[in-house]
Amino acid sequence: MSDGDSWKLYILRKLRERNSKETSCFKELILSHGRLFDQVENLKKDITRLEYQNNELERDLREGGGSTGGGANKLNKRVEDLQERLLTRTDEVSEACRATADDPFPLFSGERLPESGSATDYSRAIKRLPTIKADHGIHLSALVDMEETDTAPARKAGDEWQLRGPLTYLSRIYNMTLGQCNVNF
Repeated sequence: MSDGDSWKLYILRKLRERNSKETSCFKELILSHGRLFDQVENLKKDITRLEYQNNELERDLREGGGSTGGGANKLNKRVEDLQERLLTRTDEVSEACRATADDPFPLFSGERLPESGSATDYSRAIKRLPTIKADHGIHLSALVDMEETDTAPARKAGDEWQLRGPLTYLSRIYNMTLGQCNVNF
């Protein structure tokens, strides 16, 4: 290699070092996120298997004529046990899906959340979601035109509307919260 290439190797080595240093702190997060997705997939498989077993037992129970003998009691017990396990697995999948609902994102070296005011203390940047009581509402305004979705009608920029409580409002970048209000519907 010539001396003309040594600067390229130096830059390449420095870039690799920087990449290693900046990604090493996220390795555990990435691994745990992957494990969580694997757990969700395994739980979904378990649910499918349990649903199949549950259906088989219910079919056997129907074909057995619903007799009150010991066999029917054992089948009923197994069906109840499978339904309980199925419900538990479904709850686990729901919880795992909630945990992965928002993809985590890293703050790279030198980045910070604007609201935090500090590069190390993010407590001021974390905001509570507005919880609207049953007899209250939240007053919103559209910042841009929005197309109709399954959960919301189409809106034009400047349109105002209210959402009734009780609810926890997850703010959107397309809406501006004008405030909360008492509602008498």
